[in-house]
Amino acid sequence: MSQVTEYVLKVGESAPLRRGIITSYSVVYAGMVGDSTYSVVVTVFSGNRSMAYNLYLPRGQREVELSKGRLDVLSVSPQEIRFRYHG
Repeated sequence: MSQVTEYVLKVGESAPLRRGIITSYSVVYAGMVGDSTYSVVVTVFSGNRSMAYNLYLPRGQREVELSKGRLDVLSVSPQEIRFRYHG
């Protein structure tokens, strides 16, 4: 069964999407890089290894598929993003 959680992030804030014993998975709001593009950063920590990657998305895109779930973007502005995570 999928769990749904709602988040509001300001630029630079992160939301922990999944935490395991060894692995954690989160998303950071990186703001708007232009009038019509926003960015989120996906971070994965596993033991002593980590990786992160930016997703650049058109402002009108309301659904973002991630490897561990889905973001339903409710609103996005230069200051914050509001979304529901289905994981």
